[in-house]
Amino acid sequence: MENPNDKTNITSHDAFFKSSFSYPDVAKTYIRSFLPLALVKNLDLDKMTPSETSYISSDLKEHFSDLVWNCPCRNQNIKITFLFEHKSSPVRFPHIQLLRYMTGIWESQLKTKGIKYLDPVVPIIVYNGMQKWKVKTLTSYFGNIDTELIQFLPIFKYQLTDLHRLDDEKLLNLSSFKLVISMLALQYYRDTARLSELIDKINKDLFDLEIWNKNENFASTVIVYLSSYNTLNQEAMQNILRKPRFINGIKSTYDQLMEEGFEKGIKKGIEQGIEKGMEKGMETAILKMLKNGFEVELICKVLDVSAETVEKAKLHLEK
Repeated sequence: MENPNDKTNITSHDAFFKSSFSYPDVAKTYIRSFLPLALVKNLDLDKMTPSETSYISSDLKEHFSDLVWNCPCRNQNIKITFLFEHKSSPVRFPHIQLLRYMTGIWESQLKTKGIKYLDPVVPIIVYNGMQKWKVKTLTSYFGNIDTELIQFLPIFKYQLTDLHRLDDEKLLNLSSFKLVISMLALQYYRDTARLSELIDKINKDLFDLEIWNKNENFASTVIVYLSSYNTLNQEAMQNILRKPRFINGIKSTYDQLMEEGFEKGIKKGIEQGIEKGMEKGMETAILKMLKNGFEVELICKVLDVSAETVEKAKLHLEK
């Protein structure tokens, strides 16, 4: 069984989550499908832009990673924050962690010269654990609290997506192919038989070869993610993703990385604490992805490295 405290597993889930939800159509489709309609109708999603800043403090890294979108809402800007829960069991008092997170955003804004108003924050938690997450109110944390005391509490809600308890029919009919595949992959990353079965049920108009051809970088990200948890050959991957031309045309990205010692380099670095070993394995992975035409931004998200690291690797490639 997967160790929920294994940093390599956290990194893999985290990198795939960030990569997937950084696509505008994924974020917009999620917002339209899961947030309250009364809020969505006031959002100008066409002007929504990603934030380069993470607001996760050191004490919150154990639980969450975040991806932030700025979005106009009537006459003000709001921050829609996607927080991926690392743990395999629910946070006991999520409002407390979220309050620290939101306060961190506002404190950061206060440092901006001439700021007049703070941005409201809409927190979204995406949870991948097997144990059911029961949403409770903040007031429930205090037991039978006196009504007169409630006015002194920081009352707010959060949006929860419990991946293992999503309605399959609703999920399969979402209007973004990438959102459907991303959520299915995060939910069934080890159960490839069930993953393949559900992918086969996706609306044929939404999911076809032409769609894959236009999104090969995304397909590659899915391959890297799934292969990091499964031993999949080309035929098996073809059956899961329903993408024969893509799979048959090249060896899977993960196979290429494996041949160059990426996984061995990472494992050796973790086991022995040798930083150079990790750097070498990571550089090999970056170079391989560059040679196969991956964009710098995607490499950063998939491998969880900085753009500066990728650019340094490119210099070696150009020599």
